[in-house]
Amino acid sequence: MTCQTCKYWTAFKGSKEKGQCRRFSPEVVPETDGGGIATLFFVSTDLKTKWPETLYDDWCGEYESKQAPEPKKTGTEIET
Repeated sequence: MTCQTCKYWTAFKGSKEKGQCRRFSPEVVPETDGGGIATLFFVSTDLKTKWPETLYDDWCGEYESKQAPEPKKTGTEIET
């Protein structure tokens, strides 16, 4: 029951170990300017929205297993 096997987790392109949890809406995250006193005191110069980034072997209490999609009915099947 890890992120990798959860239906809400999406791996980053080209990675099997890092990804995003898309269980809830993206979160507002402060972003610093990349240096100086502002970074030291966590003064935000910009706000972004991001989904939480997780590793494939992380886990949480919201886990739901990925399930194979059910086959589509073509209209010719007979239900019994």
